[in-house]
Amino acid sequence: MKSKTILTSVAAALVVVSFTACNQSQSNTESPGGTPGTNTTTIVDTAKETAAKVAETTKEVAAEAVATATNAINSATAQFDAAVAKVKQAITDKNYQGALDLLNKATSLASTPEQQKTLSDLKAEVQKLLTTGTGVIDAAKGLFGK
Repeated sequence: MKSKTILTSVAAALVVVSFTACNQSQSNTESPGGTPGTNTTTIVDTAKETAAKVAETTKEVAAEAVATATNAINSATAQFDAAVAKVKQAITDKNYQGALDLLNKATSLASTPEQQKTLSDLKAEVQKLLTTGTGVIDAAKGLFGK
């Protein structure tokens, strides 16, 4: 989306330069006494100024895009870390079914292979705890009250 904006800006700048050049060449030919070559110098100067403005705008837009992407990545990582912390707390509390439920919800937050592996390892740990006698007994105690 940003690249379309940048390309549109560059195209608009070029159109402005060409119209400016056409208007200046017409006015230069209509008014006698103009110095030959002055019109070309003006066009070149205008083109340089416009190109500099477009380059500066492009840099600003690129910096904003990088900042936005960085913020989005940091936010997603923080959400994932919080979800993993909740899963680990549920395991510590011996709430294995709750941990599995949280793991299923956290799956949508895992965006990197490392995050997916973390969830896979936690899920295997919870399933192992559920299949052992302790996990089954603790889960039953949780259902029926101690």
